[in-house]
Amino acid sequence: MRWISVYVVMLTTLFSLSSARASDRAFASENSVLLAHVITTAQAQGLIENSAIQFFIDQSHPKTGLTRDYANNFSQTPLTNRVASLASTGFSLAVLAHAAAHGKVDAVFARDYLLKTLRFVRDSVPRRNGWMLHWVDWEDASRVWQSE
Repeated sequence: MRWISVYVVMLTTLFSLSSARASDRAFASENSVLLAHVITTAQAQGLIENSAIQFFIDQSHPKTGLTRDYANNFSQTPLTNRVASLASTGFSLAVLAHAAAHGKVDAVFARDYLLKTLRFVRDSVPRRNGWMLHWVDWEDASRVWQSE
């Protein structure tokens, strides 16, 4: 079982490193080596799950709930990255609902977060020809990139 966890952590790190900057690759490589020697399969799974959940919380606007269209895994996302997509927002909501169902986040927090986001999307995301715009500013839902 222990070798499986080593494999999962190393494989996850390899996939993540392919697009990371050199400094991020060095940081991740050092940490994956440390993790490979001390965690079980269940701990590796928990680490990956918690990292994914935290990624979506961190990359979503705290007031609107809209989720950035793209972001880095191993470095801070620049404040100038304001483009959200409805696809990433929807995926973020699915991850949060699943996390709440499995006790990874508080159910009340998840419910309130989902409702806040869905209400904002319903009330604020512009539509063209009946369709919601795909890419919008994550703070005010204004159109970006001449979406739709």
